[in-house]
Formats: sequence, C-alpha cells, structure tokens
Amino acid sequence: MIVAGLAAGCGKKKDDASGGGSAKPAAPTPPPAPPAPPPPFTGKLTIERVMGLKEAIGTPPPRALADALARAKGQAGEPTKVDGDKLGWAVIEGDDCAYAYITKDGDNVGSVTSPMKVAKGELPGNRSECMKMAGVEPGPPEDPNAAAPPTDGTPVTVDAFRTTALAGRSKWKDQVVGVKGVVAGVTTSTSNGVGWTTVTLSTGKDDTGKPVACNAKENATATVKLGDTAIATGTVKINEWTSMGSGETTLEAALAECTAVVAKGK
Repeated sequence: MIVAGLAAGCGKKKDDASGGGSAKPAAPTPPPAPPAPPPPFTGKLTIERVMGLKEAIGTPPPRALADALARAKGQAGEPTKVDGDKLGWAVIEGDDCAYAYITKDGDNVGSVTSPMKVAKGELPGNRSECMKMAGVEPGPPEDPNAAAPPTDGTPVTVDAFRTTALAGRSKWKDQVVGVKGVVAGVTTSTSNGVGWTTVTLSTGKDDTGKPVACNAKENATATVKLGDTAIATGTVKINEWTSMGSGETTLEAALAECTAVVAKGK
C-alpha cells in the first residue's frame, strides 16, 4: 500500500513538470516592424512617381509625420510646394498634371490625399491646385520692375490699377490703395439680414476693359451714383477666376473693405 501511494505521487509530479493542463499560454509574437523608409529620391519627378505616393503614404492618420514624410520623400523626393501645413508633390507631363499632398498636425499627419491625375479641361479646381503645386502660378508672370503703389495716398487711374496691380501683385497685394474713375455700376445684395454693396469703376462709357470692383464692408451703403467721377479706397485683393470650360485660371485685382466717394474738383 505504501509503495502504491508513492508511485501515484511520483506520477503527479511528473505531470506537473511536463506542463499538464494548467500551464500559462505563451505570449503572442509581436508583429514585425515595418521596413525602414528608402533614401530620398533624387531623380526626375514623373507622374508615375507621384501616383505611387498612394502606397508610400496611404496609411490614414493617426501617424507620425516624420515617418510619412520620409516615405513620401523616398518615393517622390522633396515636396514641390510647402504652403503652411500642406506639403505637396506635383508634376506636369504634356497636358496632364498629377499631384498629392499631406497636411501636418503638430508632429502627426493631419490628412492624406490620394494622388490624382487631371487632364487639361478636366476638374478646373483640381487642375488649378495641381498646377500651383507644380510651381505654375496663374496669370501673367510678375514684372520685378513694375511700380509699387503710391505711398502718399495719391489715387491711381483705373487703367494703371488694372495693369500694374497684376504685374507687380506681390507689391500691391493687401496694400491700401485709392483708384479714381467713373462709376460704371452700383449693385447691392442681401442674405440673412446682411447687405453687401459693390461699386465698379471704369475709364468712361467707351471703356471695354473689365471695371474695377470696390467691395464695401457689410451693410455699408453707397454714396455715389452711376456716372459720378469717384475715388474708391480699399485693400488690394488678387482674385482668381477658373474657367469651367478650359480650366485656365485668370487673375483680377479688386478692392476689399472699400469706400467710394465723389472726387473733388473732377
């Protein structure tokens, strides 16, 4: 009897040592680390390279910006345009323009856009965005020798404003300028109890150019009428207009927060 008990005890210890049914399961194997980003691409950027950004940075946020940017540079090199928190890659080949971009949110990726290829005449808004990201700004090239706006408050003529404010737009944009001309129109509109008034100036009844717009502050009323010689004073804005047909973008200089008064000594 004693021998049998010892034998049973020995058998139990053997089962415990071998694990039995009460042993803890093995810890799961961690997933393999992602491969290191490739070195920055330094060759010629192509549409194929830009379209390949979908695989390089296609993971949606949250994601570390440094990792996403390193992988994007490995695919397409340095961004072709950095605009605030937006970093973009774009290239033009023939009539096609392809682009993609990411936005940053601190040290993380804010958003990721899938690459898009846009042909001439397609999706005007996207086409314009792609062209800018590729370094092609809309409108005529700036003239470094274009005159800056007057600093003594002297108003310029309608013709001078239409041409010089565009030719030297980096000097004129957001500057307060006066423009003297003939009132070609006064329009008002309202929405949700808020009114807007726009006075337009031309050189006279035979003027075939586009009138200069003087957009007043909210709920301001016009003190000039059609045919008056007036001086409009406001902040220069360079507006963009994209053709829905061709997709081409043109520029127009206008005045914001503008006040128009009848000119003295016409």
